[in-house]
Amino acid sequence: NGGLLTNEAVIARFEERESVIDTAIDAEAARWGDSKSASNPLDRTEWALAVNQLKGWTDDRNLEVLAQLKIDDLYPDTDAPVYSQHGGEINSGFVLVMNNPNSSGTVYYTTDGSDPRNIGGGITTNATAGGAVTLSSSTLVQSRVRINSSTWSALTSATFATAAPPVAGSLVISEINYHPSNPTAAELAAGFLTDSAFDFIEITNVSGVPIDLSGSTIANEVAFAFSSIADPNDRVLAAGESIIIVNDVAGFAARYPSIQAFGPWDGGLSNNNGIIEIRDSNAALLFSVFYDDNNGWPETADGDGYSLILQNSATPNDPNSWRISAGLNGNPGTSDSTPFTGTANGDDNANGIPNLIEGVLRDGAGNYISPGITIQSFDDGTGPKDFLFLNLRRLITVDNTEVTVERASLLQAWTPKEIVLMSSTPAGDGSRFETYRMTAPTTDDTQHFMRVKVTLNP
Repeated sequence: NGGLLTNEAVIARFEERESVIDTAIDAEAARWGDSKSASNPLDRTEWALAVNQLKGWTDDRNLEVLAQLKIDDLYPDTDAPVYSQHGGEINSGFVLVMNNPNSSGTVYYTTDGSDPRNIGGGITTNATAGGAVTLSSSTLVQSRVRINSSTWSALTSATFATAAPPVAGSLVISEINYHPSNPTAAELAAGFLTDSAFDFIEITNVSGVPIDLSGSTIANEVAFAFSSIADPNDRVLAAGESIIIVNDVAGFAARYPSIQAFGPWDGGLSNNNGIIEIRDSNAALLFSVFYDDNNGWPETADGDGYSLILQNSATPNDPNSWRISAGLNGNPGTSDSTPFTGTANGDDNANGIPNLIEGVLRDGAGNYISPGITIQSFDDGTGPKDFLFLNLRRLITVDNTEVTVERASLLQAWTPKEIVLMSSTPAGDGSRFETYRMTAPTTDDTQHFMRVKVTLNP
């Protein structure tokens, strides 16, 4: 059934090591080949011969070892059931046939992940006798052949999935809570003493079809195998569905009591920066992000209670592709996104302000907040001077838009260059206050203009 001790699997591991040694064998032979016989030194030819001899010895060695185990009563003589399909992807309603290769005995199977054989040789209460079962969802089927109370076969086990495995572009890391707020008094009293108890990663299926995560893993900063999730159905993500993986299942449940999560993972999320990857069953990279608490990344996600929310999956390593969550503690398992859906250049309420501008430059209650420009004295390191500042308030959850502050001297040739973001402060209602400054000081004989540009992304 494609196990680790099949000829193919053993030879594949052997050849993987062989390819590593192959690059060094000539140098090794040159240094040590004549150490045993100066007149007949060993070289690549002898090495290749030894490798082929070992491969030949390995061929069908598994069958010989199995026979030896049976002779010593370390493996049953009764053969295990043979499945008509040994796991993999199926359609709902698939009928699995479990053949008994022995001349006698009965097949017993379970579909809840338990062993049909009890310790001591009895039959578990969850086991069913029969040679076929209809599968309507992702299921782990385990079966044995029972001859009598003391004679059972080995276990045949296979997972059947009603969804396909993920491919590149089908999964994203949609939310990261790498440095949560500190434990509350109640959480401390419950035994959760560090903020890492509330770390979580949200992964979302952005494809249009269900995806089975059974063979996939989270890697690098933390390690988690989705196969460790007991119920195969919990490993299947419907289109648009998310799954939460956590550092501490109990800690997460204490802060988010109504949200299902799985874990724990190995390793830990750094409170500074790190890499998180999703890989498939062959370890191929499906998605990766390098997050940071500096270098343009949202700093209020670093211990202030907000999580990182992905806005643009095309460039996950760009800090501009991420924003903070609208509320404290993030929103695992749900979305706080409120994309713009109206006519961008329309004016539905006839107040002279385009719908797109009014839909973005507002507070969490929906009130439009007009940007303001002031002249303030500021020391940029060369002494105090007057600079042009622009203050705005914008709703951060309008994820299909981009806000840019631009400048011009004659109301033409607008550019975002020579403008710096001075501060960005959450308002606590899904909006935030932002202050921008021109890098060039103002003078009495020059004109300077600043504006806010809102772009609707496709």
